[in-house]
Amino acid sequence: MLRRRRLGALGLVLGILGLALGLGLSTGGGGRGSPVRTPGAARGSALASSAPATIRATLASWRLPTPLSRAGLVTLPNGTLLLVGGLDGQGGSTAALRQVDPASGTVRTVGQLAQATHDAATALVGHEVLVLGGGQVTSTALVQGVPLSGSAPGGPAALLGELPTARSDSEAVVVGGQALVAGGWDGTSGTGAVLATTDGTSFRTLAQLPHPVRYPALAVVGHTLWVLGGLAASNGASGQPVATIQRVDLATGQASLAGDLPEPLTGAAAVDLAGHLLLVGGRTATGDSTAVFGLVPQGGSATDPRTLLARPVGQLAQGVAHAAVGVVGHTAWVLGGETAGTPVATVQALRLTAS
Repeated sequence: MLRRRRLGALGLVLGILGLALGLGLSTGGGGRGSPVRTPGAARGSALASSAPATIRATLASWRLPTPLSRAGLVTLPNGTLLLVGGLDGQGGSTAALRQVDPASGTVRTVGQLAQATHDAATALVGHEVLVLGGGQVTSTALVQGVPLSGSAPGGPAALLGELPTARSDSEAVVVGGQALVAGGWDGTSGTGAVLATTDGTSFRTLAQLPHPVRYPALAVVGHTLWVLGGLAASNGASGQPVATIQRVDLATGQASLAGDLPEPLTGAAAVDLAGHLLLVGGRTATGDSTAVFGLVPQGGSATDPRTLLARPVGQLAQGVAHAAVGVVGHTAWVLGGETAGTPVATVQALRLTAS
């Protein structure tokens, strides 16, 4: 159950083009056909066959105007980032829509959600940002829509409909014009249903995860959705990070266990940086992680691996969980997040270095 001052994790959104999936996922451009991310989500259709030698992380010279965690994030076509809702420094949900220009380090408020929320799954589909679930004191089923005009909100946010059940602590990715939602909590228990929607008003279940989790990181490689780590939310277990790697075959809807991360991890973010799939930050059983892992396809093929091998490739300048992470050009930006359970305003930049 969400609490106003409970600080944990949220999730990243992205687009995969050129997929022809038996579940009706369209080929070609959806809203995430351009490089769009949310915390915890990454595309990976053209991953490098080996992990990058090194990731260099530095603290940016600029900061967010206020501490922020558990916000949604999408990357807009003009190379700016849109932060959606989240928790502020006092642990309260915010309705603010903030546009971030990493090139200049400027952050400005460009609109408001219809209802304040945090821990929502966020996805850009077509010309609308979908804000799926989340909540304030408790989990909600509400779906909000933020229309875009060009590279900025083009009108007031509106309530579009509802998820099949109340759901927070989820993440989303976009594949072929559909938002896929995985992980989550209904206020009482975890949910393993992987949902798909094109409009935020109608949903269908694509798969059931064998191990429901909250706050996972999501990535797509070829026609496989990867659900990485998270917080245990089934079989009586709760409140503990897990190392589980789960895979969902988007062509068949089959979900299975596919190995383990090096350590239990929740509230991390997965991003595709120049063809390298990275797992960034998160919280372990002992505290906030500074680790950056490179996720390397193993078995099968590079576009349809059987599992992902996580190799250490760098360290964050500051350990954070539940940060908003987006990629612009050759830089992954880590915006805010939580350190020791408290939202922070710091911004970190991750860049590849030469081998």
